[in-house]
Amino acid sequence: MEPTGNEATPGNRREMGSQNSRPRRHKLLLLAVATAVVVAAAAIFILHTSEGLGGQASAEGIYYPEMLPGDYTVERIVSGEEALAAVKGIHWEPGMVKAKKALIVVYSDGTRLWIVDTGDNACELVDRMAEKMKTYADQLPYTAPFSHEVAGVTVYISQDKRDGRLHVFWCRGSLAVWAELGAAAYARQGAAIDVIKTLIERVHR
Repeated sequence: MEPTGNEATPGNRREMGSQNSRPRRHKLLLLAVATAVVVAAAAIFILHTSEGLGGQASAEGIYYPEMLPGDYTVERIVSGEEALAAVKGIHWEPGMVKAKKALIVVYSDGTRLWIVDTGDNACELVDRMAEKMKTYADQLPYTAPFSHEVAGVTVYISQDKRDGRLHVFWCRGSLAVWAELGAAAYARQGAAIDVIKTLIERVHR
């Protein structure tokens, strides 16, 4: 049989292999570029999200919002032994508060944020505090707290009998958090929920 010129000789097999490898290399290059773009976009998103959340690590390793809805900023921070003493000083039973670390954040609208790191699950402490407040409501300057779910978290809400301000407290891991809400919570209808959501989302370890 005479050759037709279409046989796969060693020479044209190499040429065909080279031609087939070009699209493969092109696809791999495109995949590498696409992966790099996705990774870069994810990094930018994470950075932007972190900045947008406004969380800032304190000396105690506890995060809190730098700003509340309405652009209210941090005015003062108390940490260390001073914060621990302040937290224990406002409780009837200082020994009941098993605090390893504490942080107090005061905002320009008057909001005060008290954060206690118990070093363990803080929910038991928070639930026990709510029950005691209900039991002794007639002796305390606060109304008996009621529970409400905000952003998937159960919070306790109470009102100061002296000035009508709202107080909210909840747990997150080892943190017990108490917030005395300031002007940001009363700026408009629904503002209190926005402030509580901000605190729930941004207060963490």
